[in-house]
Amino acid sequence: MNYKTRIYLCVLTLILAMLGSMLNAEEVTKLRVIAYNVACGQWVTPERLAEELKPLNPDILLLSEVPKANRGEKGVKDWSQRLGEAIGLKHVHVGTVSSANHKAPDWGDMTGKYGGKFKSILSRTPLTEPEEYLVEGSGWKRASAVRVETEINGKKYALYSLHLPGFAHNKRQPTDPEKWQGSKHRQLADHINAEDPSYGIIVGGDFNEFTDGLVMQSLAKATQLKNVVAEESIDHILYSPARTGELIDSKRDWGPKNQNADNKKADGCLSDHPWIYAEFALTPASVSSETSSLKVMSYNIHRGGIVCQKQPLSQTAKVIQKAEAGIVGIQETRSPTGDTAAELAELLGWNFSIGKRHRCIMTRYEITEEFTDGVKVMLPTGQAAYVFNLHLPSHPYQPYQLLNIRPSWHKHTNDIVFIKTEAEAIEWAQKTRGDLIEALFKQIDSISDKEAPVFVVGDFNEPSHLDWTEAAAQAGRHPIKVAYPASQALAQAGFTDAYRALYPDEMTHPGLTWTPTKTADDPTTHLDRIDFVYSKGVSPKAVQIVGEKGENANIVISPYPSDHRAIVATYDLP
Repeated sequence: MNYKTRIYLCVLTLILAMLGSMLNAEEVTKLRVIAYNVACGQWVTPERLAEELKPLNPDILLLSEVPKANRGEKGVKDWSQRLGEAIGLKHVHVGTVSSANHKAPDWGDMTGKYGGKFKSILSRTPLTEPEEYLVEGSGWKRASAVRVETEINGKKYALYSLHLPGFAHNKRQPTDPEKWQGSKHRQLADHINAEDPSYGIIVGGDFNEFTDGLVMQSLAKATQLKNVVAEESIDHILYSPARTGELIDSKRDWGPKNQNADNKKADGCLSDHPWIYAEFALTPASVSSETSSLKVMSYNIHRGGIVCQKQPLSQTAKVIQKAEAGIVGIQETRSPTGDTAAELAELLGWNFSIGKRHRCIMTRYEITEEFTDGVKVMLPTGQAAYVFNLHLPSHPYQPYQLLNIRPSWHKHTNDIVFIKTEAEAIEWAQKTRGDLIEALFKQIDSISDKEAPVFVVGDFNEPSHLDWTEAAAQAGRHPIKVAYPASQALAQAGFTDAYRALYPDEMTHPGLTWTPTKTADDPTTHLDRIDFVYSKGVSPKAVQIVGEKGENANIVISPYPSDHRAIVATYDLP
């Protein structure tokens, strides 16, 4: 290598280093978000709207009352897609629910080619994991929130665009807390609270509730989100200061001309709503965000994961992947053709340990020790955690004994003894599963690292004393109050029931895991919560039910390949 070549290579190396430094310096530090009800496009084309919004240089648009091409319109480009192209936001997701089922021509755009009141999200960064939550409660039907995820600077954000009914148009604003409890906003809060605690959260749209009203104030309190809007408004952007970033600018703007009092179409009016603009100084993604939180899941996959709805095993793997769990206690790995545990672990690319009665613990982490019912894993933080996985006997099942149900699917159905009292239920539960709970505690007592967190997950085939309460019995949800012994034993041993810790009201949040294949009025079964994630030494920060549809689950997979809903809990490690 001659002298000139050496000089050239040195200069090239220096230039590349400088370019790398410049690219690193371009890390996004601010995020600009606009929430806007576009009034079905009655007053403005998407291209004209882009002219007004482009100077704000938005990174994310959260739109409500968005029109879609009317049925029969051929060769018509999606309205939101046109706006995205005009404003420079190439990632677009449009929901499928039109608010109150409104359609053209009464709710159409200015050209007559589009109609409806849908929600859409436009973004500078890719959008993933799209979902739409139909929320129940007071007000008009068919109200929803569209949710997507995006990633900025290595940190994930959950974005919501919504259009909900509210009390804003009532002459008298509500003061009774029951109005909040019965609102669709209350159910929305459950979805927000189920988000991964490491995610940034931004929720925008037409809430139809005034800024200082009971419902908006209760929503902010329930979710610990802040509103960027201070003045009276029914359009809002809510965000988490700790998880999203600092609000550095916000405004509420009607555009070039305020809507006239008669609400008539007129030149210059963009919408009968103002847009809400917010600018955030982003919270940097923590270097250890992925390693300092842990998701633990319990999932009965039903006969090897290939029988229910005749789904392939890959659909069971999809359930686990969408839950983003790090450790999963799996029950019923035996299928009619053999045990599927090894194949499922291969689909996931995970480590696994098979226990008795076709149970298995799967994890993305290293397994360093095995027990009869559990494992010790080494987490990326360098600390250990212990996980025990149970599948307790299903016969006799005390709810069926109390309700005189003979399950046709169980081979011992003719041996069932019907009972009437709480004392009998406790006695039978203790005889059926008590020895296995004692064996579990002996294993836990034997662990060497007494400071490490311990998790107990599984299909207990026994409800919780926290669910079969006097209140539940009085309401007719369960036949009587029963202080079930398995859940009581774990509570007395210092274990926390993840779901009930975060949702203590058993009446408003039953958390049903058994069974998505039946309805509440089916006389051949009794819907209940029998799948659990317990912890000791660490407290849950979030918990989600995984199932077949939004009204029963926080994470939805369709078709859902099991007769049990799964539960996944998130923990921040010390």
